[in-house]
Amino acid sequence: LYVHSSPSSPNQNPIVVLLHGGGLSGRLYEPQFKRLSDNFRCLAPDLPGHGKSGQIKPFTLEDAARRVADLIVGHAHDGKAFVVGLSLGGAVALTLLRTRPDLVKKLLLTGTPYRISRCAQLVELSLFVLLRKHSTYVDFSKMLLRPTYAIMNPDTMASLSSKQLGILPEFHEAFVEEMRIGNTLDNMSTMLEELPKIRIPSKTEISETPLPPILVCYGEKENWVAKWSAKRLYMETKELNKECKGVMNPDLFASTIKSWFHRDRLPEGLTEMP
Repeated sequence: LYVHSSPSSPNQNPIVVLLHGGGLSGRLYEPQFKRLSDNFRCLAPDLPGHGKSGQIKPFTLEDAARRVADLIVGHAHDGKAFVVGLSLGGAVALTLLRTRPDLVKKLLLTGTPYRISRCAQLVELSLFVLLRKHSTYVDFSKMLLRPTYAIMNPDTMASLSSKQLGILPEFHEAFVEEMRIGNTLDNMSTMLEELPKIRIPSKTEISETPLPPILVCYGEKENWVAKWSAKRLYMETKELNKECKGVMNPDLFASTIKSWFHRDRLPEGLTEMP
């Protein structure tokens, strides 16, 4: 994997691995490096099929998690890392948590889609119906994907997403470039197949290696899918992990990472889920 890093951070600093969302790359996190480098050594890999790892195909959650595990083993002096997962990156982080929980000190998830297949049953006319588990729906999604892609090509998606996410003008060109690389037809097809596979570890799987502390959060203005997924994740991880507590705001995002990983508390500006 190609890795964006904070070279100015002392090597003895604990490592935080920042996993980006679908269609983007680790470059997304570079503005956060300055905010975090005093406390952490930041590693932000380009996931398979994205950014400068675009040649690594096909994207699968298992393969991406294995490569992130190799990254942690190769760079963390104590063999463990703090992990941040945004959207698709959160799906990879959850897969890492299931397959190599011994490598994760603490986990922060934000905007992570979870159990979308069940959520989709509530709104059959929603596009999220394409993510259902059953093979008939996967086939249906593939049938619709090509004409949908012809309308919502990477340039169109980048333009709409840029406005929705509030991407600053100085980052717009880089954002569009990343979307062109990451939102290919092949990538979108594989992500449709992979996202319904996300699951947290079972009680049997964590019998020998307890889950690390997990923070699940979402932005106040996120869509209902992100909010529904976060609440579902919170409820399920709470059952498995009794330590579980339970953003366009880059300063708050960085402050949350510092506080959660470094001082074991939350900053002002976050509200605990009921």
